[in-house]
Amino acid sequence: MGSRVHLINPSHVSFGVAVITPRWLYVLAAATGSRWGDPNLVDETLVPIDPAIIAPGDVVGIGIHTGNALRGYEIGRLARKLSSAATAT
Repeated sequence: MGSRVHLINPSHVSFGVAVITPRWLYVLAAATGSRWGDPNLVDETLVPIDPAIIAPGDVVGIGIHTGNALRGYEIGRLARKLSSAATAT
């Protein structure tokens, strides 16, 4: 399989229930072309990211705001180690 797109809503705490639905995940997923296949959506308030799913050449989008910025930066550093393209939105 070729490169994939991963869209991540970071959170230090995963408690199985989304408090605020990160709508940007679904908007960007719908706007992602079929060239990349179906995007992998991760909302860490539901389940933490599994770093093993990020492969070299994958594109990683991370949505951050003040409350989750530090976790978002942490995931960004990890993604840059594992893949060549990571960005925060």
